[in-house]
Amino acid sequence: MAKYSYKHLTCLGQKLGFLDNEVDSEEVLLFFHGFPERAYTWERYLDYYKNKGVRAIAIELKGYKESPCSSNDLGEYSLDVVCNEIIDFKKQLKLKNVHLVGHDWGAIVVWYLSTFYHESFMNAVTLNAPHWLVFKKALLSNPKQMMKSWYIFLINIKKLSMKLLKINDFQLLKSSIKKGSHGKLPDALIESYCATWAECLPSMTSWYRAMRYTKDSDDKVKVPMILLMGDKDPFFVKSLAQQSMEYCEDGRFTFVKDCAHFIHHENEAVVLKELDQLI
Repeated sequence: MAKYSYKHLTCLGQKLGFLDNEVDSEEVLLFFHGFPERAYTWERYLDYYKNKGVRAIAIELKGYKESPCSSNDLGEYSLDVVCNEIIDFKKQLKLKNVHLVGHDWGAIVVWYLSTFYHESFMNAVTLNAPHWLVFKKALLSNPKQMMKSWYIFLINIKKLSMKLLKINDFQLLKSSIKKGSHGKLPDALIESYCATWAECLPSMTSWYRAMRYTKDSDDKVKVPMILLMGDKDPFFVKSLAQQSMEYCEDGRFTFVKDCAHFIHHENEAVVLKELDQLI
C-alpha cells in the first residue's frame, strides 16, 4: 500500500522503519502514527511538504511491521525507551530543525519528547490525544473516560483480547476506525492494515499494556504545543484538552468541528494549516 519505500535504521538496538520524502531541507517534520495505523497513513502529508520543499519523515511505531520488536518485555515499550530510540534516530540522520507531529499513540510520544527532550525539537502538534498524565489520571478516576476507554481494559487481558479482536477478520477494529473517522478512511486503506494486524497485533497492543511503565512527572512541556481534538471524538472526554494545557509552558488547543478521532483523514485542510505555521 505504501507509495514510498520503507527505509530502516537500527537505533540503540531497535530496528525502526520510516518513510522519507527526501527533500534537502533543514526544516524537518517528523510524523508519528497511532493505533492501529501504519507510517504510510501520512503519505499525503509527505507529498504535500515535498511540493513545498520541506523534508517530512514518518516513523513506524515500535512493534509494528517495519519496526519489529521480538522482546516480550513490556518495558521495551515504555516511553523512556521508545523516545531514547527516536533521539538516536534523529542523531543518526543529523536532523536539524525538527517539528513533531503525532496522532493517538504517536501523539503521546510527541508529548513525551516535548517534555523530556525539548532541547531537540522546535515545536509540536498533537492530534486526538491529551497529555499522557491527564489521560492516565482520567482513566482511573473519570467514569465517562473509563467508559470511552473500555477497550484499553480489554487489551490488558491479552489472550482474551487477541481472540476477540481477530473475530470476523478484525471486524471490531474495522468498525472502530470507521466510527472514529466518520467513514473518512478508505476501505482499501483499512484493508491494507489487516495484514499487519494479523502479523503484529500482540506487539502493537503492547503499548497499552506498557502504560504502567510510563513516568509520572509534573515536568512542563517546554516545546510550543498545539493540540487538535475532534469535537466528536468518541474516545476522549473534552475536558482533557484544557487539562492538558496546564502542563504546557506555551500551548493551545482547538476542537475541530464535526471531526472524530482521525482528524488527519477527516479534515486535512485544518491540520495542514496548523502544520504550515510550524515552519
